[in-house]
Amino acid sequence: MGFWCRPSYQGRGDVTEAVRAACGFALEVLGVRRVTCLSDEANAASRAVAERAGFLLQDLLSNERVGPDGTPRTTCLYVLDRR
Repeated sequence: MGFWCRPSYQGRGDVTEAVRAACGFALEVLGVRRVTCLSDEANAASRAVAERAGFLLQDLLSNERVGPDGTPRTTCLYVLDRR
């Protein structure tokens, strides 16, 4: 699952609602077993969307990416399983 929100639309719940709807469709209609969401550890807004949408933090992937300035970044692996 990936998402981006224009700053002027943040804080309205639209992204969380869209993520819930897309994941519900994938899990219930398409029969997908698991949806994953990757977020930079420092991206509190994206992490909050994932958590509000029901994703659980499964792992921290240390040094998984490199930021634009060349510094190593940690990625959060969130999962949402069919229940």
